[in-house]
Amino acid sequence: MTQEIEENGTTTSPMMNEQEEAKADDRYCMVDEDRSQSKGYGCFSWRPSRLQFLASGRFFCVLLCWVVASDAFNSGTFGSAVTSLETRYQLPSSKLGFINSMYELASLVLVIFVVYYGGKPTSQRPLWIGLGAMLMGVGALVALLPQFIFGAYTPTVDSSGENDTTANVCNIGDPPADHCSAEVTGDKESGNHAAFVFIICGQIIVGLGWTPVMALGMSYIDDNVKTATSAMYIGYVQSMFGFGRIVGFLIGGVTVRKWVDFYRDDPEKYGVGPKDAQWVGAWWIGLIIASLSYVLSGCPLLGFPRSLPKNYDEAHHDFMGQSCKRKADNGENGKEVTKPEEPRKKTAFKSLAEMPAKYWQTCKNPLYLVINMAFVTEFAAQIGLNIFFPKYLETQFGLTSSVANLITGATLVPAAAIGSIVGGLIVNKLKTKAEGSCKIALALSVVAMFLLLITFGIGCRTVPMAGVTTSYNGESSLNRSHTCNVACLCDSDVFSPVCGEDGITYVSACHAGCLQEYDNDTFGECGCIKDGGMATDGGCSNNCRTLVPFLIVSFLVVVISGAEEIPQTLIAMRCVDQDAKAIALGIRAIMMRLLAALCNNDTHETILLRHVTRVKFLTVIFYIIGWWLIRSQRLCNQNGGLPADEEKADNGLEDGGDKKTRNRVADTENA
Repeated sequence: MTQEIEENGTTTSPMMNEQEEAKADDRYCMVDEDRSQSKGYGCFSWRPSRLQFLASGRFFCVLLCWVVASDAFNSGTFGSAVTSLETRYQLPSSKLGFINSMYELASLVLVIFVVYYGGKPTSQRPLWIGLGAMLMGVGALVALLPQFIFGAYTPTVDSSGENDTTANVCNIGDPPADHCSAEVTGDKESGNHAAFVFIICGQIIVGLGWTPVMALGMSYIDDNVKTATSAMYIGYVQSMFGFGRIVGFLIGGVTVRKWVDFYRDDPEKYGVGPKDAQWVGAWWIGLIIASLSYVLSGCPLLGFPRSLPKNYDEAHHDFMGQSCKRKADNGENGKEVTKPEEPRKKTAFKSLAEMPAKYWQTCKNPLYLVINMAFVTEFAAQIGLNIFFPKYLETQFGLTSSVANLITGATLVPAAAIGSIVGGLIVNKLKTKAEGSCKIALALSVVAMFLLLITFGIGCRTVPMAGVTTSYNGESSLNRSHTCNVACLCDSDVFSPVCGEDGITYVSACHAGCLQEYDNDTFGECGCIKDGGMATDGGCSNNCRTLVPFLIVSFLVVVISGAEEIPQTLIAMRCVDQDAKAIALGIRAIMMRLLAALCNNDTHETILLRHVTRVKFLTVIFYIIGWWLIRSQRLCNQNGGLPADEEKADNGLEDGGDKKTRNRVADTENA
C-alpha cells in the first residue's frame, strides 16, 4: 500500500509523477492568498464591501504619487524660503546646507532596517508607507513651529529709519553703530538658535518618514499589478518628483511675497517691501500645505492589504529568463527543494541576526551591482546639472542670477518628470524582459551622451569674470580678493554679479569695490574698475544668440536621461530574489547618496559639460557590462537545455526525469 502524507491540506505521495510535482511546485510559486492577503480594504475588522474597489493597483499608484508629490512640494517650497530663513533667523548658507543634509542623513540611517523588516513578504508595506507619510506631516509642522513660538520679526533699520539695502556694497571705515542693547541681541541670538534646532528636528522627522516610501512603494507596485503596466506605474510615480517640485516653487514664489507676520503685524510701519533686503516672506505657509498633503495622502494607504487581489489571469513573469519553478527547485548549494519553506514568525533578535546575510546575498549579485553603478553615475550627472547649470548660464550667456535660476527650473525639472513618463510608456509598449530593458537604457544613454557632445558647439564666448576666469588688473593668480577690494571685507558666499564699464563681470558690487548704490540698479565709485567707473546689476552680456538651441538640447538630454531610469529600476528590482526587492532599492538609495556625492566634490560650472559627459560615458560602460551579463546568462540557459520561455522550460524539466538532472540544471542557472 502506498503511504500518503497529508501536508497543509494537500495529499501527496512519494510516487508522485514528474508532471504532478511540477504543478505542485508552481502552486508554491504563486502567492498564497489566504496567507498573504488580508480580508480586503479597510481597518481592523471594518472592511465594508462597498470600499473593496479601492484595493486596486491604480488607486495605490495614485496615493503613492500623491505622497511623492507632497515631498517634492515640500522640497520646492522650502527651497523658495531659503532667503527668508536666512534673513529671519540669521542663518548662514552653511547652516542651511546642514539642514538639507540632515534630511538625507536621517533617511540614510534608517533605510537599512526599514527595507529589511518592511520589505518582507509578510509585512504590511502600505501600512509602513502610510505611517511614514503621516510622520512626514508631523515633521513639517515641527519645522514651522518657530513662527508661532517666537515673537514677530522686526527688520533691522538704520538711524534714519530707512531699511539698509547696501549689504553688497563696499563699506570702508568704522562699522555701523549697533542700536540694539547686548541683552536684546543675546535674546535674539538665543531665539534664532532655538528656531534652527526646531527646523533641524523637523527635517530629521521628515527624512525618517520618507524612508519607506519609494523602496516599499515601488516593490509593492511591481508585486501587485500586471507585469505589463508595472513600468508605466513606476514612471508615473517617478515623474511626481518633478511636478511636485514645480508646484512647490510656484506656491513658494507666491507666499514669499506675503509678509511673514501678516496676521499680527504690518510691514508698512518698517518701510520695507518685497524687493528690500530685510523683507521676509511667509515661508511657513508652504510647510502647512505640505503637512496637510502628507497626512491626507497617507491616511488612505493604511487600509490597503498586504497584497492586492488579482482579478486577472497572468502567468509568472520570467523577466530574468528563469522561471518561478526552477527557482523553487534550486535550493542552497544546488540541493533540491521540492516545496519552499513557509515563512515563520521569528523573534526580532533572530531576524536582526539574519539581516547581514540577506544584504550580502543581494550585494554579491554582479548584475545588480553593475546596474546600480549605472544609476549612481547617472545621478551624479543630474546633480552636476542641477547645481551648476544656473551658473553655467550666467557665465556662458551673460544672464542674471534670477533669470538663470528661473530658466533652470523651467527646463530641467519638467524635463525629468516627462522623461519618467516616457520611459514607463516605452517599456510598457515594448513589453521587454531584462535584456531588452537593458538595451533600451543603453540606447537612451548613448543618445543623451551624443546630445551632450553637441552642446559643446552651441555655447558662446565666456564673459570674463574677475577673480574666477580672469585676474584683477592682469595679475597671474585668480583670486576674488585684491588690493582694490580687500578693505571691503566682502562676503565670499555672496554671488550677485555686476557688469563693469570695462566689460568684465564681478562677483558682486563689493568685489568690484563699489562705494555707492543708486536707485536704477547701478553702482558708482568702483575702485576695481578703471578710473572708478560704474557697474550695473547683472553679469555682462556677450550678445550670444544660441541660448534657445542650447536649452532645447539640454531639455532633450534630461528627458532621455529620465526615461532610461525606468528600465534600469525594473532590472534592479527583478534581478534579485522576489522578497528582496525593497532591500535592492534601499541599497541603491544608499549608494546614490554616498557615491554620487563624491562624484561632484570638485565640479565647477566652467567644466560642467565635460564632467557630465564623462559621467554619462561611465553610465554607457556599465550598461554594456550589464547587457553582457544578462546575455551570458540567457545563452548559458539555452546551452544547458533551458529555453527562456517558461512553458518550454517546465516541459524540459518534466522530460529531464530524475532529480540528478534537475540539480544539474539548477547548478547551471546558479553559474
